[in-house]
Amino acid sequence: MAIEISVILNLHREGLLSAATISSIEDAIDNANANGIKSEVICVLDRCDDQTQEVASAAEARNKGWQVINVDEGDLGLARNAGVRRAKGRWVAFIDGDDLWGREWLSRAHSAASSDPRTVVWHSEVNLYFGVRPHLFLHVDMEDPIFDIAALALTNLWTALCFVERTLMLTIPYRQTNLSLQLGYEDWDWAIQSIHAGAVHKIVPLTCHAIRTKKVSLVQETASAGCLPKGGGLFRQGVESRVQDLNTEGFLFKVGF
Repeated sequence: MAIEISVILNLHREGLLSAATISSIEDAIDNANANGIKSEVICVLDRCDDQTQEVASAAEARNKGWQVINVDEGDLGLARNAGVRRAKGRWVAFIDGDDLWGREWLSRAHSAASSDPRTVVWHSEVNLYFGVRPHLFLHVDMEDPIFDIAALALTNLWTALCFVERTLMLTIPYRQTNLSLQLGYEDWDWAIQSIHAGAVHKIVPLTCHAIRTKKVSLVQETASAGCLPKGGGLFRQGVESRVQDLNTEGFLFKVGF
């Protein structure tokens, strides 16, 4: 049976917290297997500590189809890219080393993705944030009437824990974060790039991810550095289109950025 899903687990210095994440992955894979969906897991260890290495190696030893790779990226997006390059499945599913999936996430996401021939990035319907700052965050579906593309210029609308075709990730890899140049939010930046390339971001109904919040996180460090996503042609294209419309109406504008 061919591998359908490649799970990309990113690990750094999560230590024993990663054991709960790995347990949730094992449950999701068991559920997928019961539905005839073959999966593999690639644990990408980016400059990790000894304890995290031990937890990942133990998971590799007890689970067929798991592999551990060590990289020296020092960058979450680039580490994810390394996992994608190693993947063999048609689909990739991302999870970070201290987050949790629901048991049916892989099965439900695979069902949704397999039934839609378009280029779609699939997200959970709900995100349950726990830990230091507990709250709920609802993902928005681009085909929902309430969706406004302009909101993406102001804030990130989706987490990185998506389910997507591997070919799209190879075509549009994550770009490197550079806090000194105030370029960050690799998942927000990737969302902008993917939409510009024609992808649609949608939710998988009745699914939830649990995401741990900490006192100090990459998101906080990125915000403190005053970063913005690098972006690309998505919003420039919209501005140029609006300028063209205004010029047609008798105004005279030009795009100077």
